[in-house]
Amino acid sequence: MKTQPIVTWTLLFGLVVFASACRERAAEEVKEAIEVHQQNLEDAQPSEGPEEAQAPERADVDTNIPTVFDEKPAVGTEARCPVMKDVFTVKEDSPTATYKGKTYVFCCPGCKPQFEQNPEKYLE
Repeated sequence: MKTQPIVTWTLLFGLVVFASACRERAAEEVKEAIEVHQQNLEDAQPSEGPEEAQAPERADVDTNIPTVFDEKPAVGTEARCPVMKDVFTVKEDSPTATYKGKTYVFCCPGCKPQFEQNPEKYLE
């Protein structure tokens, strides 16, 4: 009759050891996944600083399309992004910034922070 409690305790101890090993392995797998994710993020970062990552000057830019407005332009207006120099159609959710009393509209959300960091760089 004494063997049953010994077997029970042995099995219980085995389960505790197994669970502990599983937990340690799971922690190792999470650490590895985080390291891989961080490496992927680093690999995805441009090697140039944010200022060099902008679009190069383009000879085909239509200078008749405005970059700056007195107020937010109406939806459907053609505008030129001051950062990327791309021509785009203003949408309801097009990002804008005001600088020295003028309104600038951007082709995408990523251009607005670049402009706000150094507006003078993007003025015509």
